[in-house]
Amino acid sequence: MSVKKTYLSITNETTQRFTISVSQVDSYDWEGKNRPDRNFEGKTVAPGETLKEQEDLNSHAKSAWFRLTLTFSSGQTISFRSDQYNALEKNINDDQKEIEESTKYVYFVAQTTKKSDSLNSFRVNYIPYRLNSEQWMKAINGSSFICNFGIPGTNLSVSCSQKSGIYRTQDICQDTQLSRGIRYFDLYATVRNKNLYLSLSPHSNVIGKGELFNYIMKSFLNFLDRNPTETILVSLCEVGTPSPLFAETVITYLKQYGDRIYRADSIPILDDVRNKVVFFRRFPYNGVYGLNLYNGWPANGGGKIEYKATNRTTTKFLVQNIVIPEYPDQKSNNIENFLRFADHNNGAFVINCSYVEPMTVDFDLMQYAKHLNSRIFNYIQEISPQVNTGTLLMMYPNEAGPLLSTLLQKITGKK
Repeated sequence: MSVKKTYLSITNETTQRFTISVSQVDSYDWEGKNRPDRNFEGKTVAPGETLKEQEDLNSHAKSAWFRLTLTFSSGQTISFRSDQYNALEKNINDDQKEIEESTKYVYFVAQTTKKSDSLNSFRVNYIPYRLNSEQWMKAINGSSFICNFGIPGTNLSVSCSQKSGIYRTQDICQDTQLSRGIRYFDLYATVRNKNLYLSLSPHSNVIGKGELFNYIMKSFLNFLDRNPTETILVSLCEVGTPSPLFAETVITYLKQYGDRIYRADSIPILDDVRNKVVFFRRFPYNGVYGLNLYNGWPANGGGKIEYKATNRTTTKFLVQNIVIPEYPDQKSNNIENFLRFADHNNGAFVINCSYVEPMTVDFDLMQYAKHLNSRIFNYIQEISPQVNTGTLLMMYPNEAGPLLSTLLQKITGKK
């Protein structure tokens, strides 16, 4: 058979990597091994990259149809068909392809052909969108480590109940926090009658059982099912004296969620944890399960946690956790210092906590949070878009007016 030499390319303009599968190929239409089901099948294209291969056509065929299915790191898929003979027969200028699957309203595929180069090319991108607080991680490059962009979080994340008393730091539940862009949850828990309960306080003398741990995990996973571009970071600390029973119970609970939990001990890139919960462990455990924040977490002050992960990479955390300030502005000054430092973190995961012990602020954490959030807002307003602010754990972000929305605009560079 005589051969017609052509080229096929696809460019990833999204922030997620995708993997290609090829189907509906008729062997008669192609010559030799240069065909999409041989040189595109199973290939992964990272954000900003282009895959280009030679495709040899049977000159006696009248068409050479094939289907490409792209599976994104979030689990979403799109599928479209093309005729490789377009590369020889006509010039197409950035025409949008008809795509299939339920995510067709999220992505678009545009085709360009150039007869002079025998090229059939595609580019894949998101349909233009404005900032959506439920899917803001869509704007983050999936090749970025999760320590290299800002992440809004909350301190004592489930303490939105009046039962939390003087330790109340939130006035919106976890579902509302998620919908407004919060992605790091600071949880405390205790074991009672072999069940794991969330505590409404960080101190054992005022334990409130709160909701069953499974309840909030289901809430997290339901959110991710609806918003698969996102990841949720969960830190869990035991209330009271550490006990082996606690670790045993927690790991047993988490195992039921399988691969929906990222349980490795090294800092992942975003694409590896989209549509997953990243687990941060603040309790002792004789094994590897989650990122280890237990050894070295500062009880009152700043601290550095560093260890060799299982994959032999050095994993580092820098934590600001002043809970008993020595003078009125010490806490806010340190928060601003850590916000500045996060953009020069050299691979460390920066955690910046807002919580202070109630006795240090006349037992009025809400009033204190209003003052603190106002200072943080003034700082955030002045920074450039897409500057890494680290992970900022806030109290009463709902009371902070535009703080959270402004922070998301700065993190993503979108409005």
